[in-house]
Amino acid sequence: MPKADHDTTTTPTLRPSRRAVLAGGTAALVVTGAAAATAARAAPQGAPAAADDDAELIRLCQAFLAEDAVIQAWNADEVTWEVGEAASHRWWGYMREIEGMPAVTTDGLRMKAECSLRALAGVADPECSADDLARDVLAQIAGRAAA
Repeated sequence: MPKADHDTTTTPTLRPSRRAVLAGGTAALVVTGAAAATAARAAPQGAPAAADDDAELIRLCQAFLAEDAVIQAWNADEVTWEVGEAASHRWWGYMREIEGMPAVTTDGLRMKAECSLRALAGVADPECSADDLARDVLAQIAGRAAA
C-alpha cells in the first residue's frame, strides 16, 4: 500500500518504488543515459573533458542517491512519514534535473547510470526482459555487475 496518494495536478508524492509512477521518469533517465553513452562513443577524439565538467551532474547524482537511501528507509518503516515524504519530493526534483543534464565524462555517465539503476530497482518486473536489458546495460556503464 502506498504511503502517499498520487495527485496529477501536483508533484507526485507516491513513493518511487511504485511501477506506475516511475515508468515515465525512469524511462527518460534510461534513454538519456543511453544517448549520452552513444554520444560519448561517437564524439571526436579531442582533448579529454575536464573532471569538473560533470561536477554539477555528479553533485545532483550524489544528492539523488542520498534521497534514495532515505526512501529505502521509508519503505522499511525506519523513518517517519514526514521524512520519507520530503525525501520523495526531493528525489523527484533531482531525477528531473539529472534527466535533463547530459554527461560529458565517464564519471558523470557512471553516476547517471547508477541513479537510473536505483530508480529501476523500485520498478523491477521479473517477467520483463526489457527491464533486464536496461539494468544490464546500465550496470555495465556504472561499472558494476548486473543485479
